[in-house]
Amino acid sequence: MSDDLSHVVGAVRQALADTRALVAWLKEQGSPFVGLWGFSLGAWLSGLLACTEPRLGSAVLTTPVSRIDRVIDELDFCHSIRERLEGVEVRLDRLNLVSQRPKLSPDNILLVASEHDLFAPMETIEELWLAWNKPTIWRTRQGHISALMCAPVMERTVKWLAERARNRGQIEKPIVSC
Repeated sequence: MSDDLSHVVGAVRQALADTRALVAWLKEQGSPFVGLWGFSLGAWLSGLLACTEPRLGSAVLTTPVSRIDRVIDELDFCHSIRERLEGVEVRLDRLNLVSQRPKLSPDNILLVASEHDLFAPMETIEELWLAWNKPTIWRTRQGHISALMCAPVMERTVKWLAERARNRGQIEKPIVSC
């Protein structure tokens, strides 16, 4: 995220294209199941892909930035972006996950929300949970970064992903890579 908006847009497009290419390559190699696990802005990207990429088996969004409009309006580190956008009409709502609909069923989506998250507030993840037809949600007593560092949450997430891989991919022992 920077005030160089063309760079930001290019970086997002490249991240989405790279991830789509990886999903396609894994499928071409015979992988019966491909899931995504993103954290923070990576969860936002994973969420965008869950709404556009039909080859995904599951998506885990840990402390997702689901409302880009609020991030840019409210967070200090986006001050330069706000200044750059001042007086310019830009529809950021189309980049909000709550404005999108996933191609995955709610059973194959996991949202991990942190009660003490000031970056991705709980109410924005609750809004996403409702908009996406109430997928599985875990509400943890963490902050934005501590959710990633919480070993029990990570272990539980790996088990959740492995369960989806076994059920959807018909594979005996899934390979989970972080």
